[in-house]
Amino acid sequence: MLTTPFHIDFQTAYTAQLSRFSNVTNGPVVPSVKFAGVEDLYVYGGSNGQGNIQMENAAYSWVKNVESDFQDGESVGINASFRCIVRDSYIHSTQTPTPGGGGYGFSFSWYSADNLLENNISWNMNKVMVMRASGGGNVIGYNYMEDGWINYSTGWVETGINASHMACPHYELFEGNQSFNFDGDNTWGNAVYITVFRNHLTGKRRSVAPLAFTDTGNMRAIGLMEGHKWYSFVGNVLGNASQSPTGFVLDALFPWGDNPIGMWRLGYNPENWAAPADPNVTGTVIREGNFDYATKQVHWVNGPQQMPASLYLTSKPAFFGNNPWPWVDPTGTVKVATLPARARFDAMHP
Repeated sequence: MLTTPFHIDFQTAYTAQLSRFSNVTNGPVVPSVKFAGVEDLYVYGGSNGQGNIQMENAAYSWVKNVESDFQDGESVGINASFRCIVRDSYIHSTQTPTPGGGGYGFSFSWYSADNLLENNISWNMNKVMVMRASGGGNVIGYNYMEDGWINYSTGWVETGINASHMACPHYELFEGNQSFNFDGDNTWGNAVYITVFRNHLTGKRRSVAPLAFTDTGNMRAIGLMEGHKWYSFVGNVLGNASQSPTGFVLDALFPWGDNPIGMWRLGYNPENWAAPADPNVTGTVIREGNFDYATKQVHWVNGPQQMPASLYLTSKPAFFGNNPWPWVDPTGTVKVATLPARARFDAMHP
């Protein structure tokens, strides 16, 4: 019996099959670990690509109130796992802020499905998170992810929150997060049917001390590289009130460049800046009810519509306390209120 419906249809003509799996390439199949948790722990210095915390073949398990520091590899890896939760944690300060796998914050990999990443912080990484062949149904909710960077090219703006870095994440939900951008990279494949709802995407890294860099390349609030299909961006706020709209326009212009800076950069290929926008991206994306500080308008395609408070929660989560929720409201007078994960981070970095 399946405990969760399929997230995506499988055509009978391709004779899809079900099988038990393990992400162990050599040796016996490792049985799933169930109902195991890690709480109230400080982890430091996982090296040689091993990272700090790995959930492998886990189900109904959790990581809570953990600080993961100075790793090489995945700071927190959710690999081949099902219905696990990572919450209330702080991961930061990778050993290796370079592309290649050593500087990942949160990683959803190898078919991981129906997991929840909620109320966490990811800071000072190469990529603040990745999804590598995840299995669908994952929720990334109310996290603060900031300052992704490359140590040999500090001005290049890395990918922020995303459902990418290997084919083919699908039906993933990003709700209520704050990050310097949302993008989908094309390095190892695309993602499809991704929903991005009520996030604050600032378009600019904060470069919190001791970091010291200036954004000079590939600046955007929302981007999608070539190949990504059927994304829905609804109810997001782009930029921030203190950020001057001077130099920003709504959509990046082709030929691609950073003058002017586009809040949106859709269908581009960073390996070929001379290539026009991919119609697979621009022809399938949905953009409704997003506010940006370049035009200071809410943009609708099909006319104003009522948006729910959440796509996965039925009521205000307890960790918001007395803070307003939803905290991102593109149609309201106050566009952006307080994200608890951001407030925790700012208290640690005054």
